[in-house]
Amino acid sequence: MRVYSSDTVKIRVNLSSRGQFIAATQFSLRPGELRYDNRLVGGEIRNATQNDFAIARLLSNGTVDSTFGANGIATANISNSGEESRSLILQPDGKIVLGGEAVYSGRGYDFALARYQSNGALDMTFGNAGQVTMGIFAHEVLHGMTLQPDGKLVAVGFSGGISSSTLAGAVVARYETGLQLVTTPVTVGGRVSTPTGLGLRNAVVAITDSQGVRRTATTSSFGVYSFDNVQTGGTYIIGVSSKRYRFASRNLLVNDNLTNVDFVGLE
Repeated sequence: MRVYSSDTVKIRVNLSSRGQFIAATQFSLRPGELRYDNRLVGGEIRNATQNDFAIARLLSNGTVDSTFGANGIATANISNSGEESRSLILQPDGKIVLGGEAVYSGRGYDFALARYQSNGALDMTFGNAGQVTMGIFAHEVLHGMTLQPDGKLVAVGFSGGISSSTLAGAVVARYETGLQLVTTPVTVGGRVSTPTGLGLRNAVVAITDSQGVRRTATTSSFGVYSFDNVQTGGTYIIGVSSKRYRFASRNLLVNDNLTNVDFVGLE
């Protein structure tokens, strides 16, 4: 057993069972999610065959506050295969956001957030009945959250495929108070060249988003192309067509301006 303490609360954690919280035997605690100053504990609770998001609130003597949620524990069931919590935020207005992943059997993970009222009830003004998910590739894993000075919530993590051969990329998502994902328009561009390195003019470059919306641009005399007003947080397919050369398409996760998305022709 290990004892964590502060000026206001003492919490004992059984480290031999993934950090089991002693006041609720099915409550799993994740490291870094203790909020001693506000007596909040974030983790998961076992529900039949899966784990659900869970938050416990403690009294100053370390016992569960039965006025919070259901007998001291507030939960959220987002997916049909369970949730894994990673980060907990207390807003200045007393609302609580628990973030992590929603698990989907055979498909992977999505970013998942749930917001609770100060009494432990889900905040129905937040996303879809208090819950929000975001998927880009097969796996989106949330690692942390923070609040900006303007009250917007920023979540960070990574996104990648199911197989180990699929590269993962960093993800930064920002949410409004009402949990509408904030996307910032950026520029994506680069250069299209021949196999010998010369700029290829009049090649047609196409960018297609995850909804199938396609835009095209024609390269300049130096082979340069550019797309403005590309929304961040999405995955795009960029391809090049030319009468003389072949080009391999590229899949890109766009989180910022990209000015070196270059293509070299194949004979």
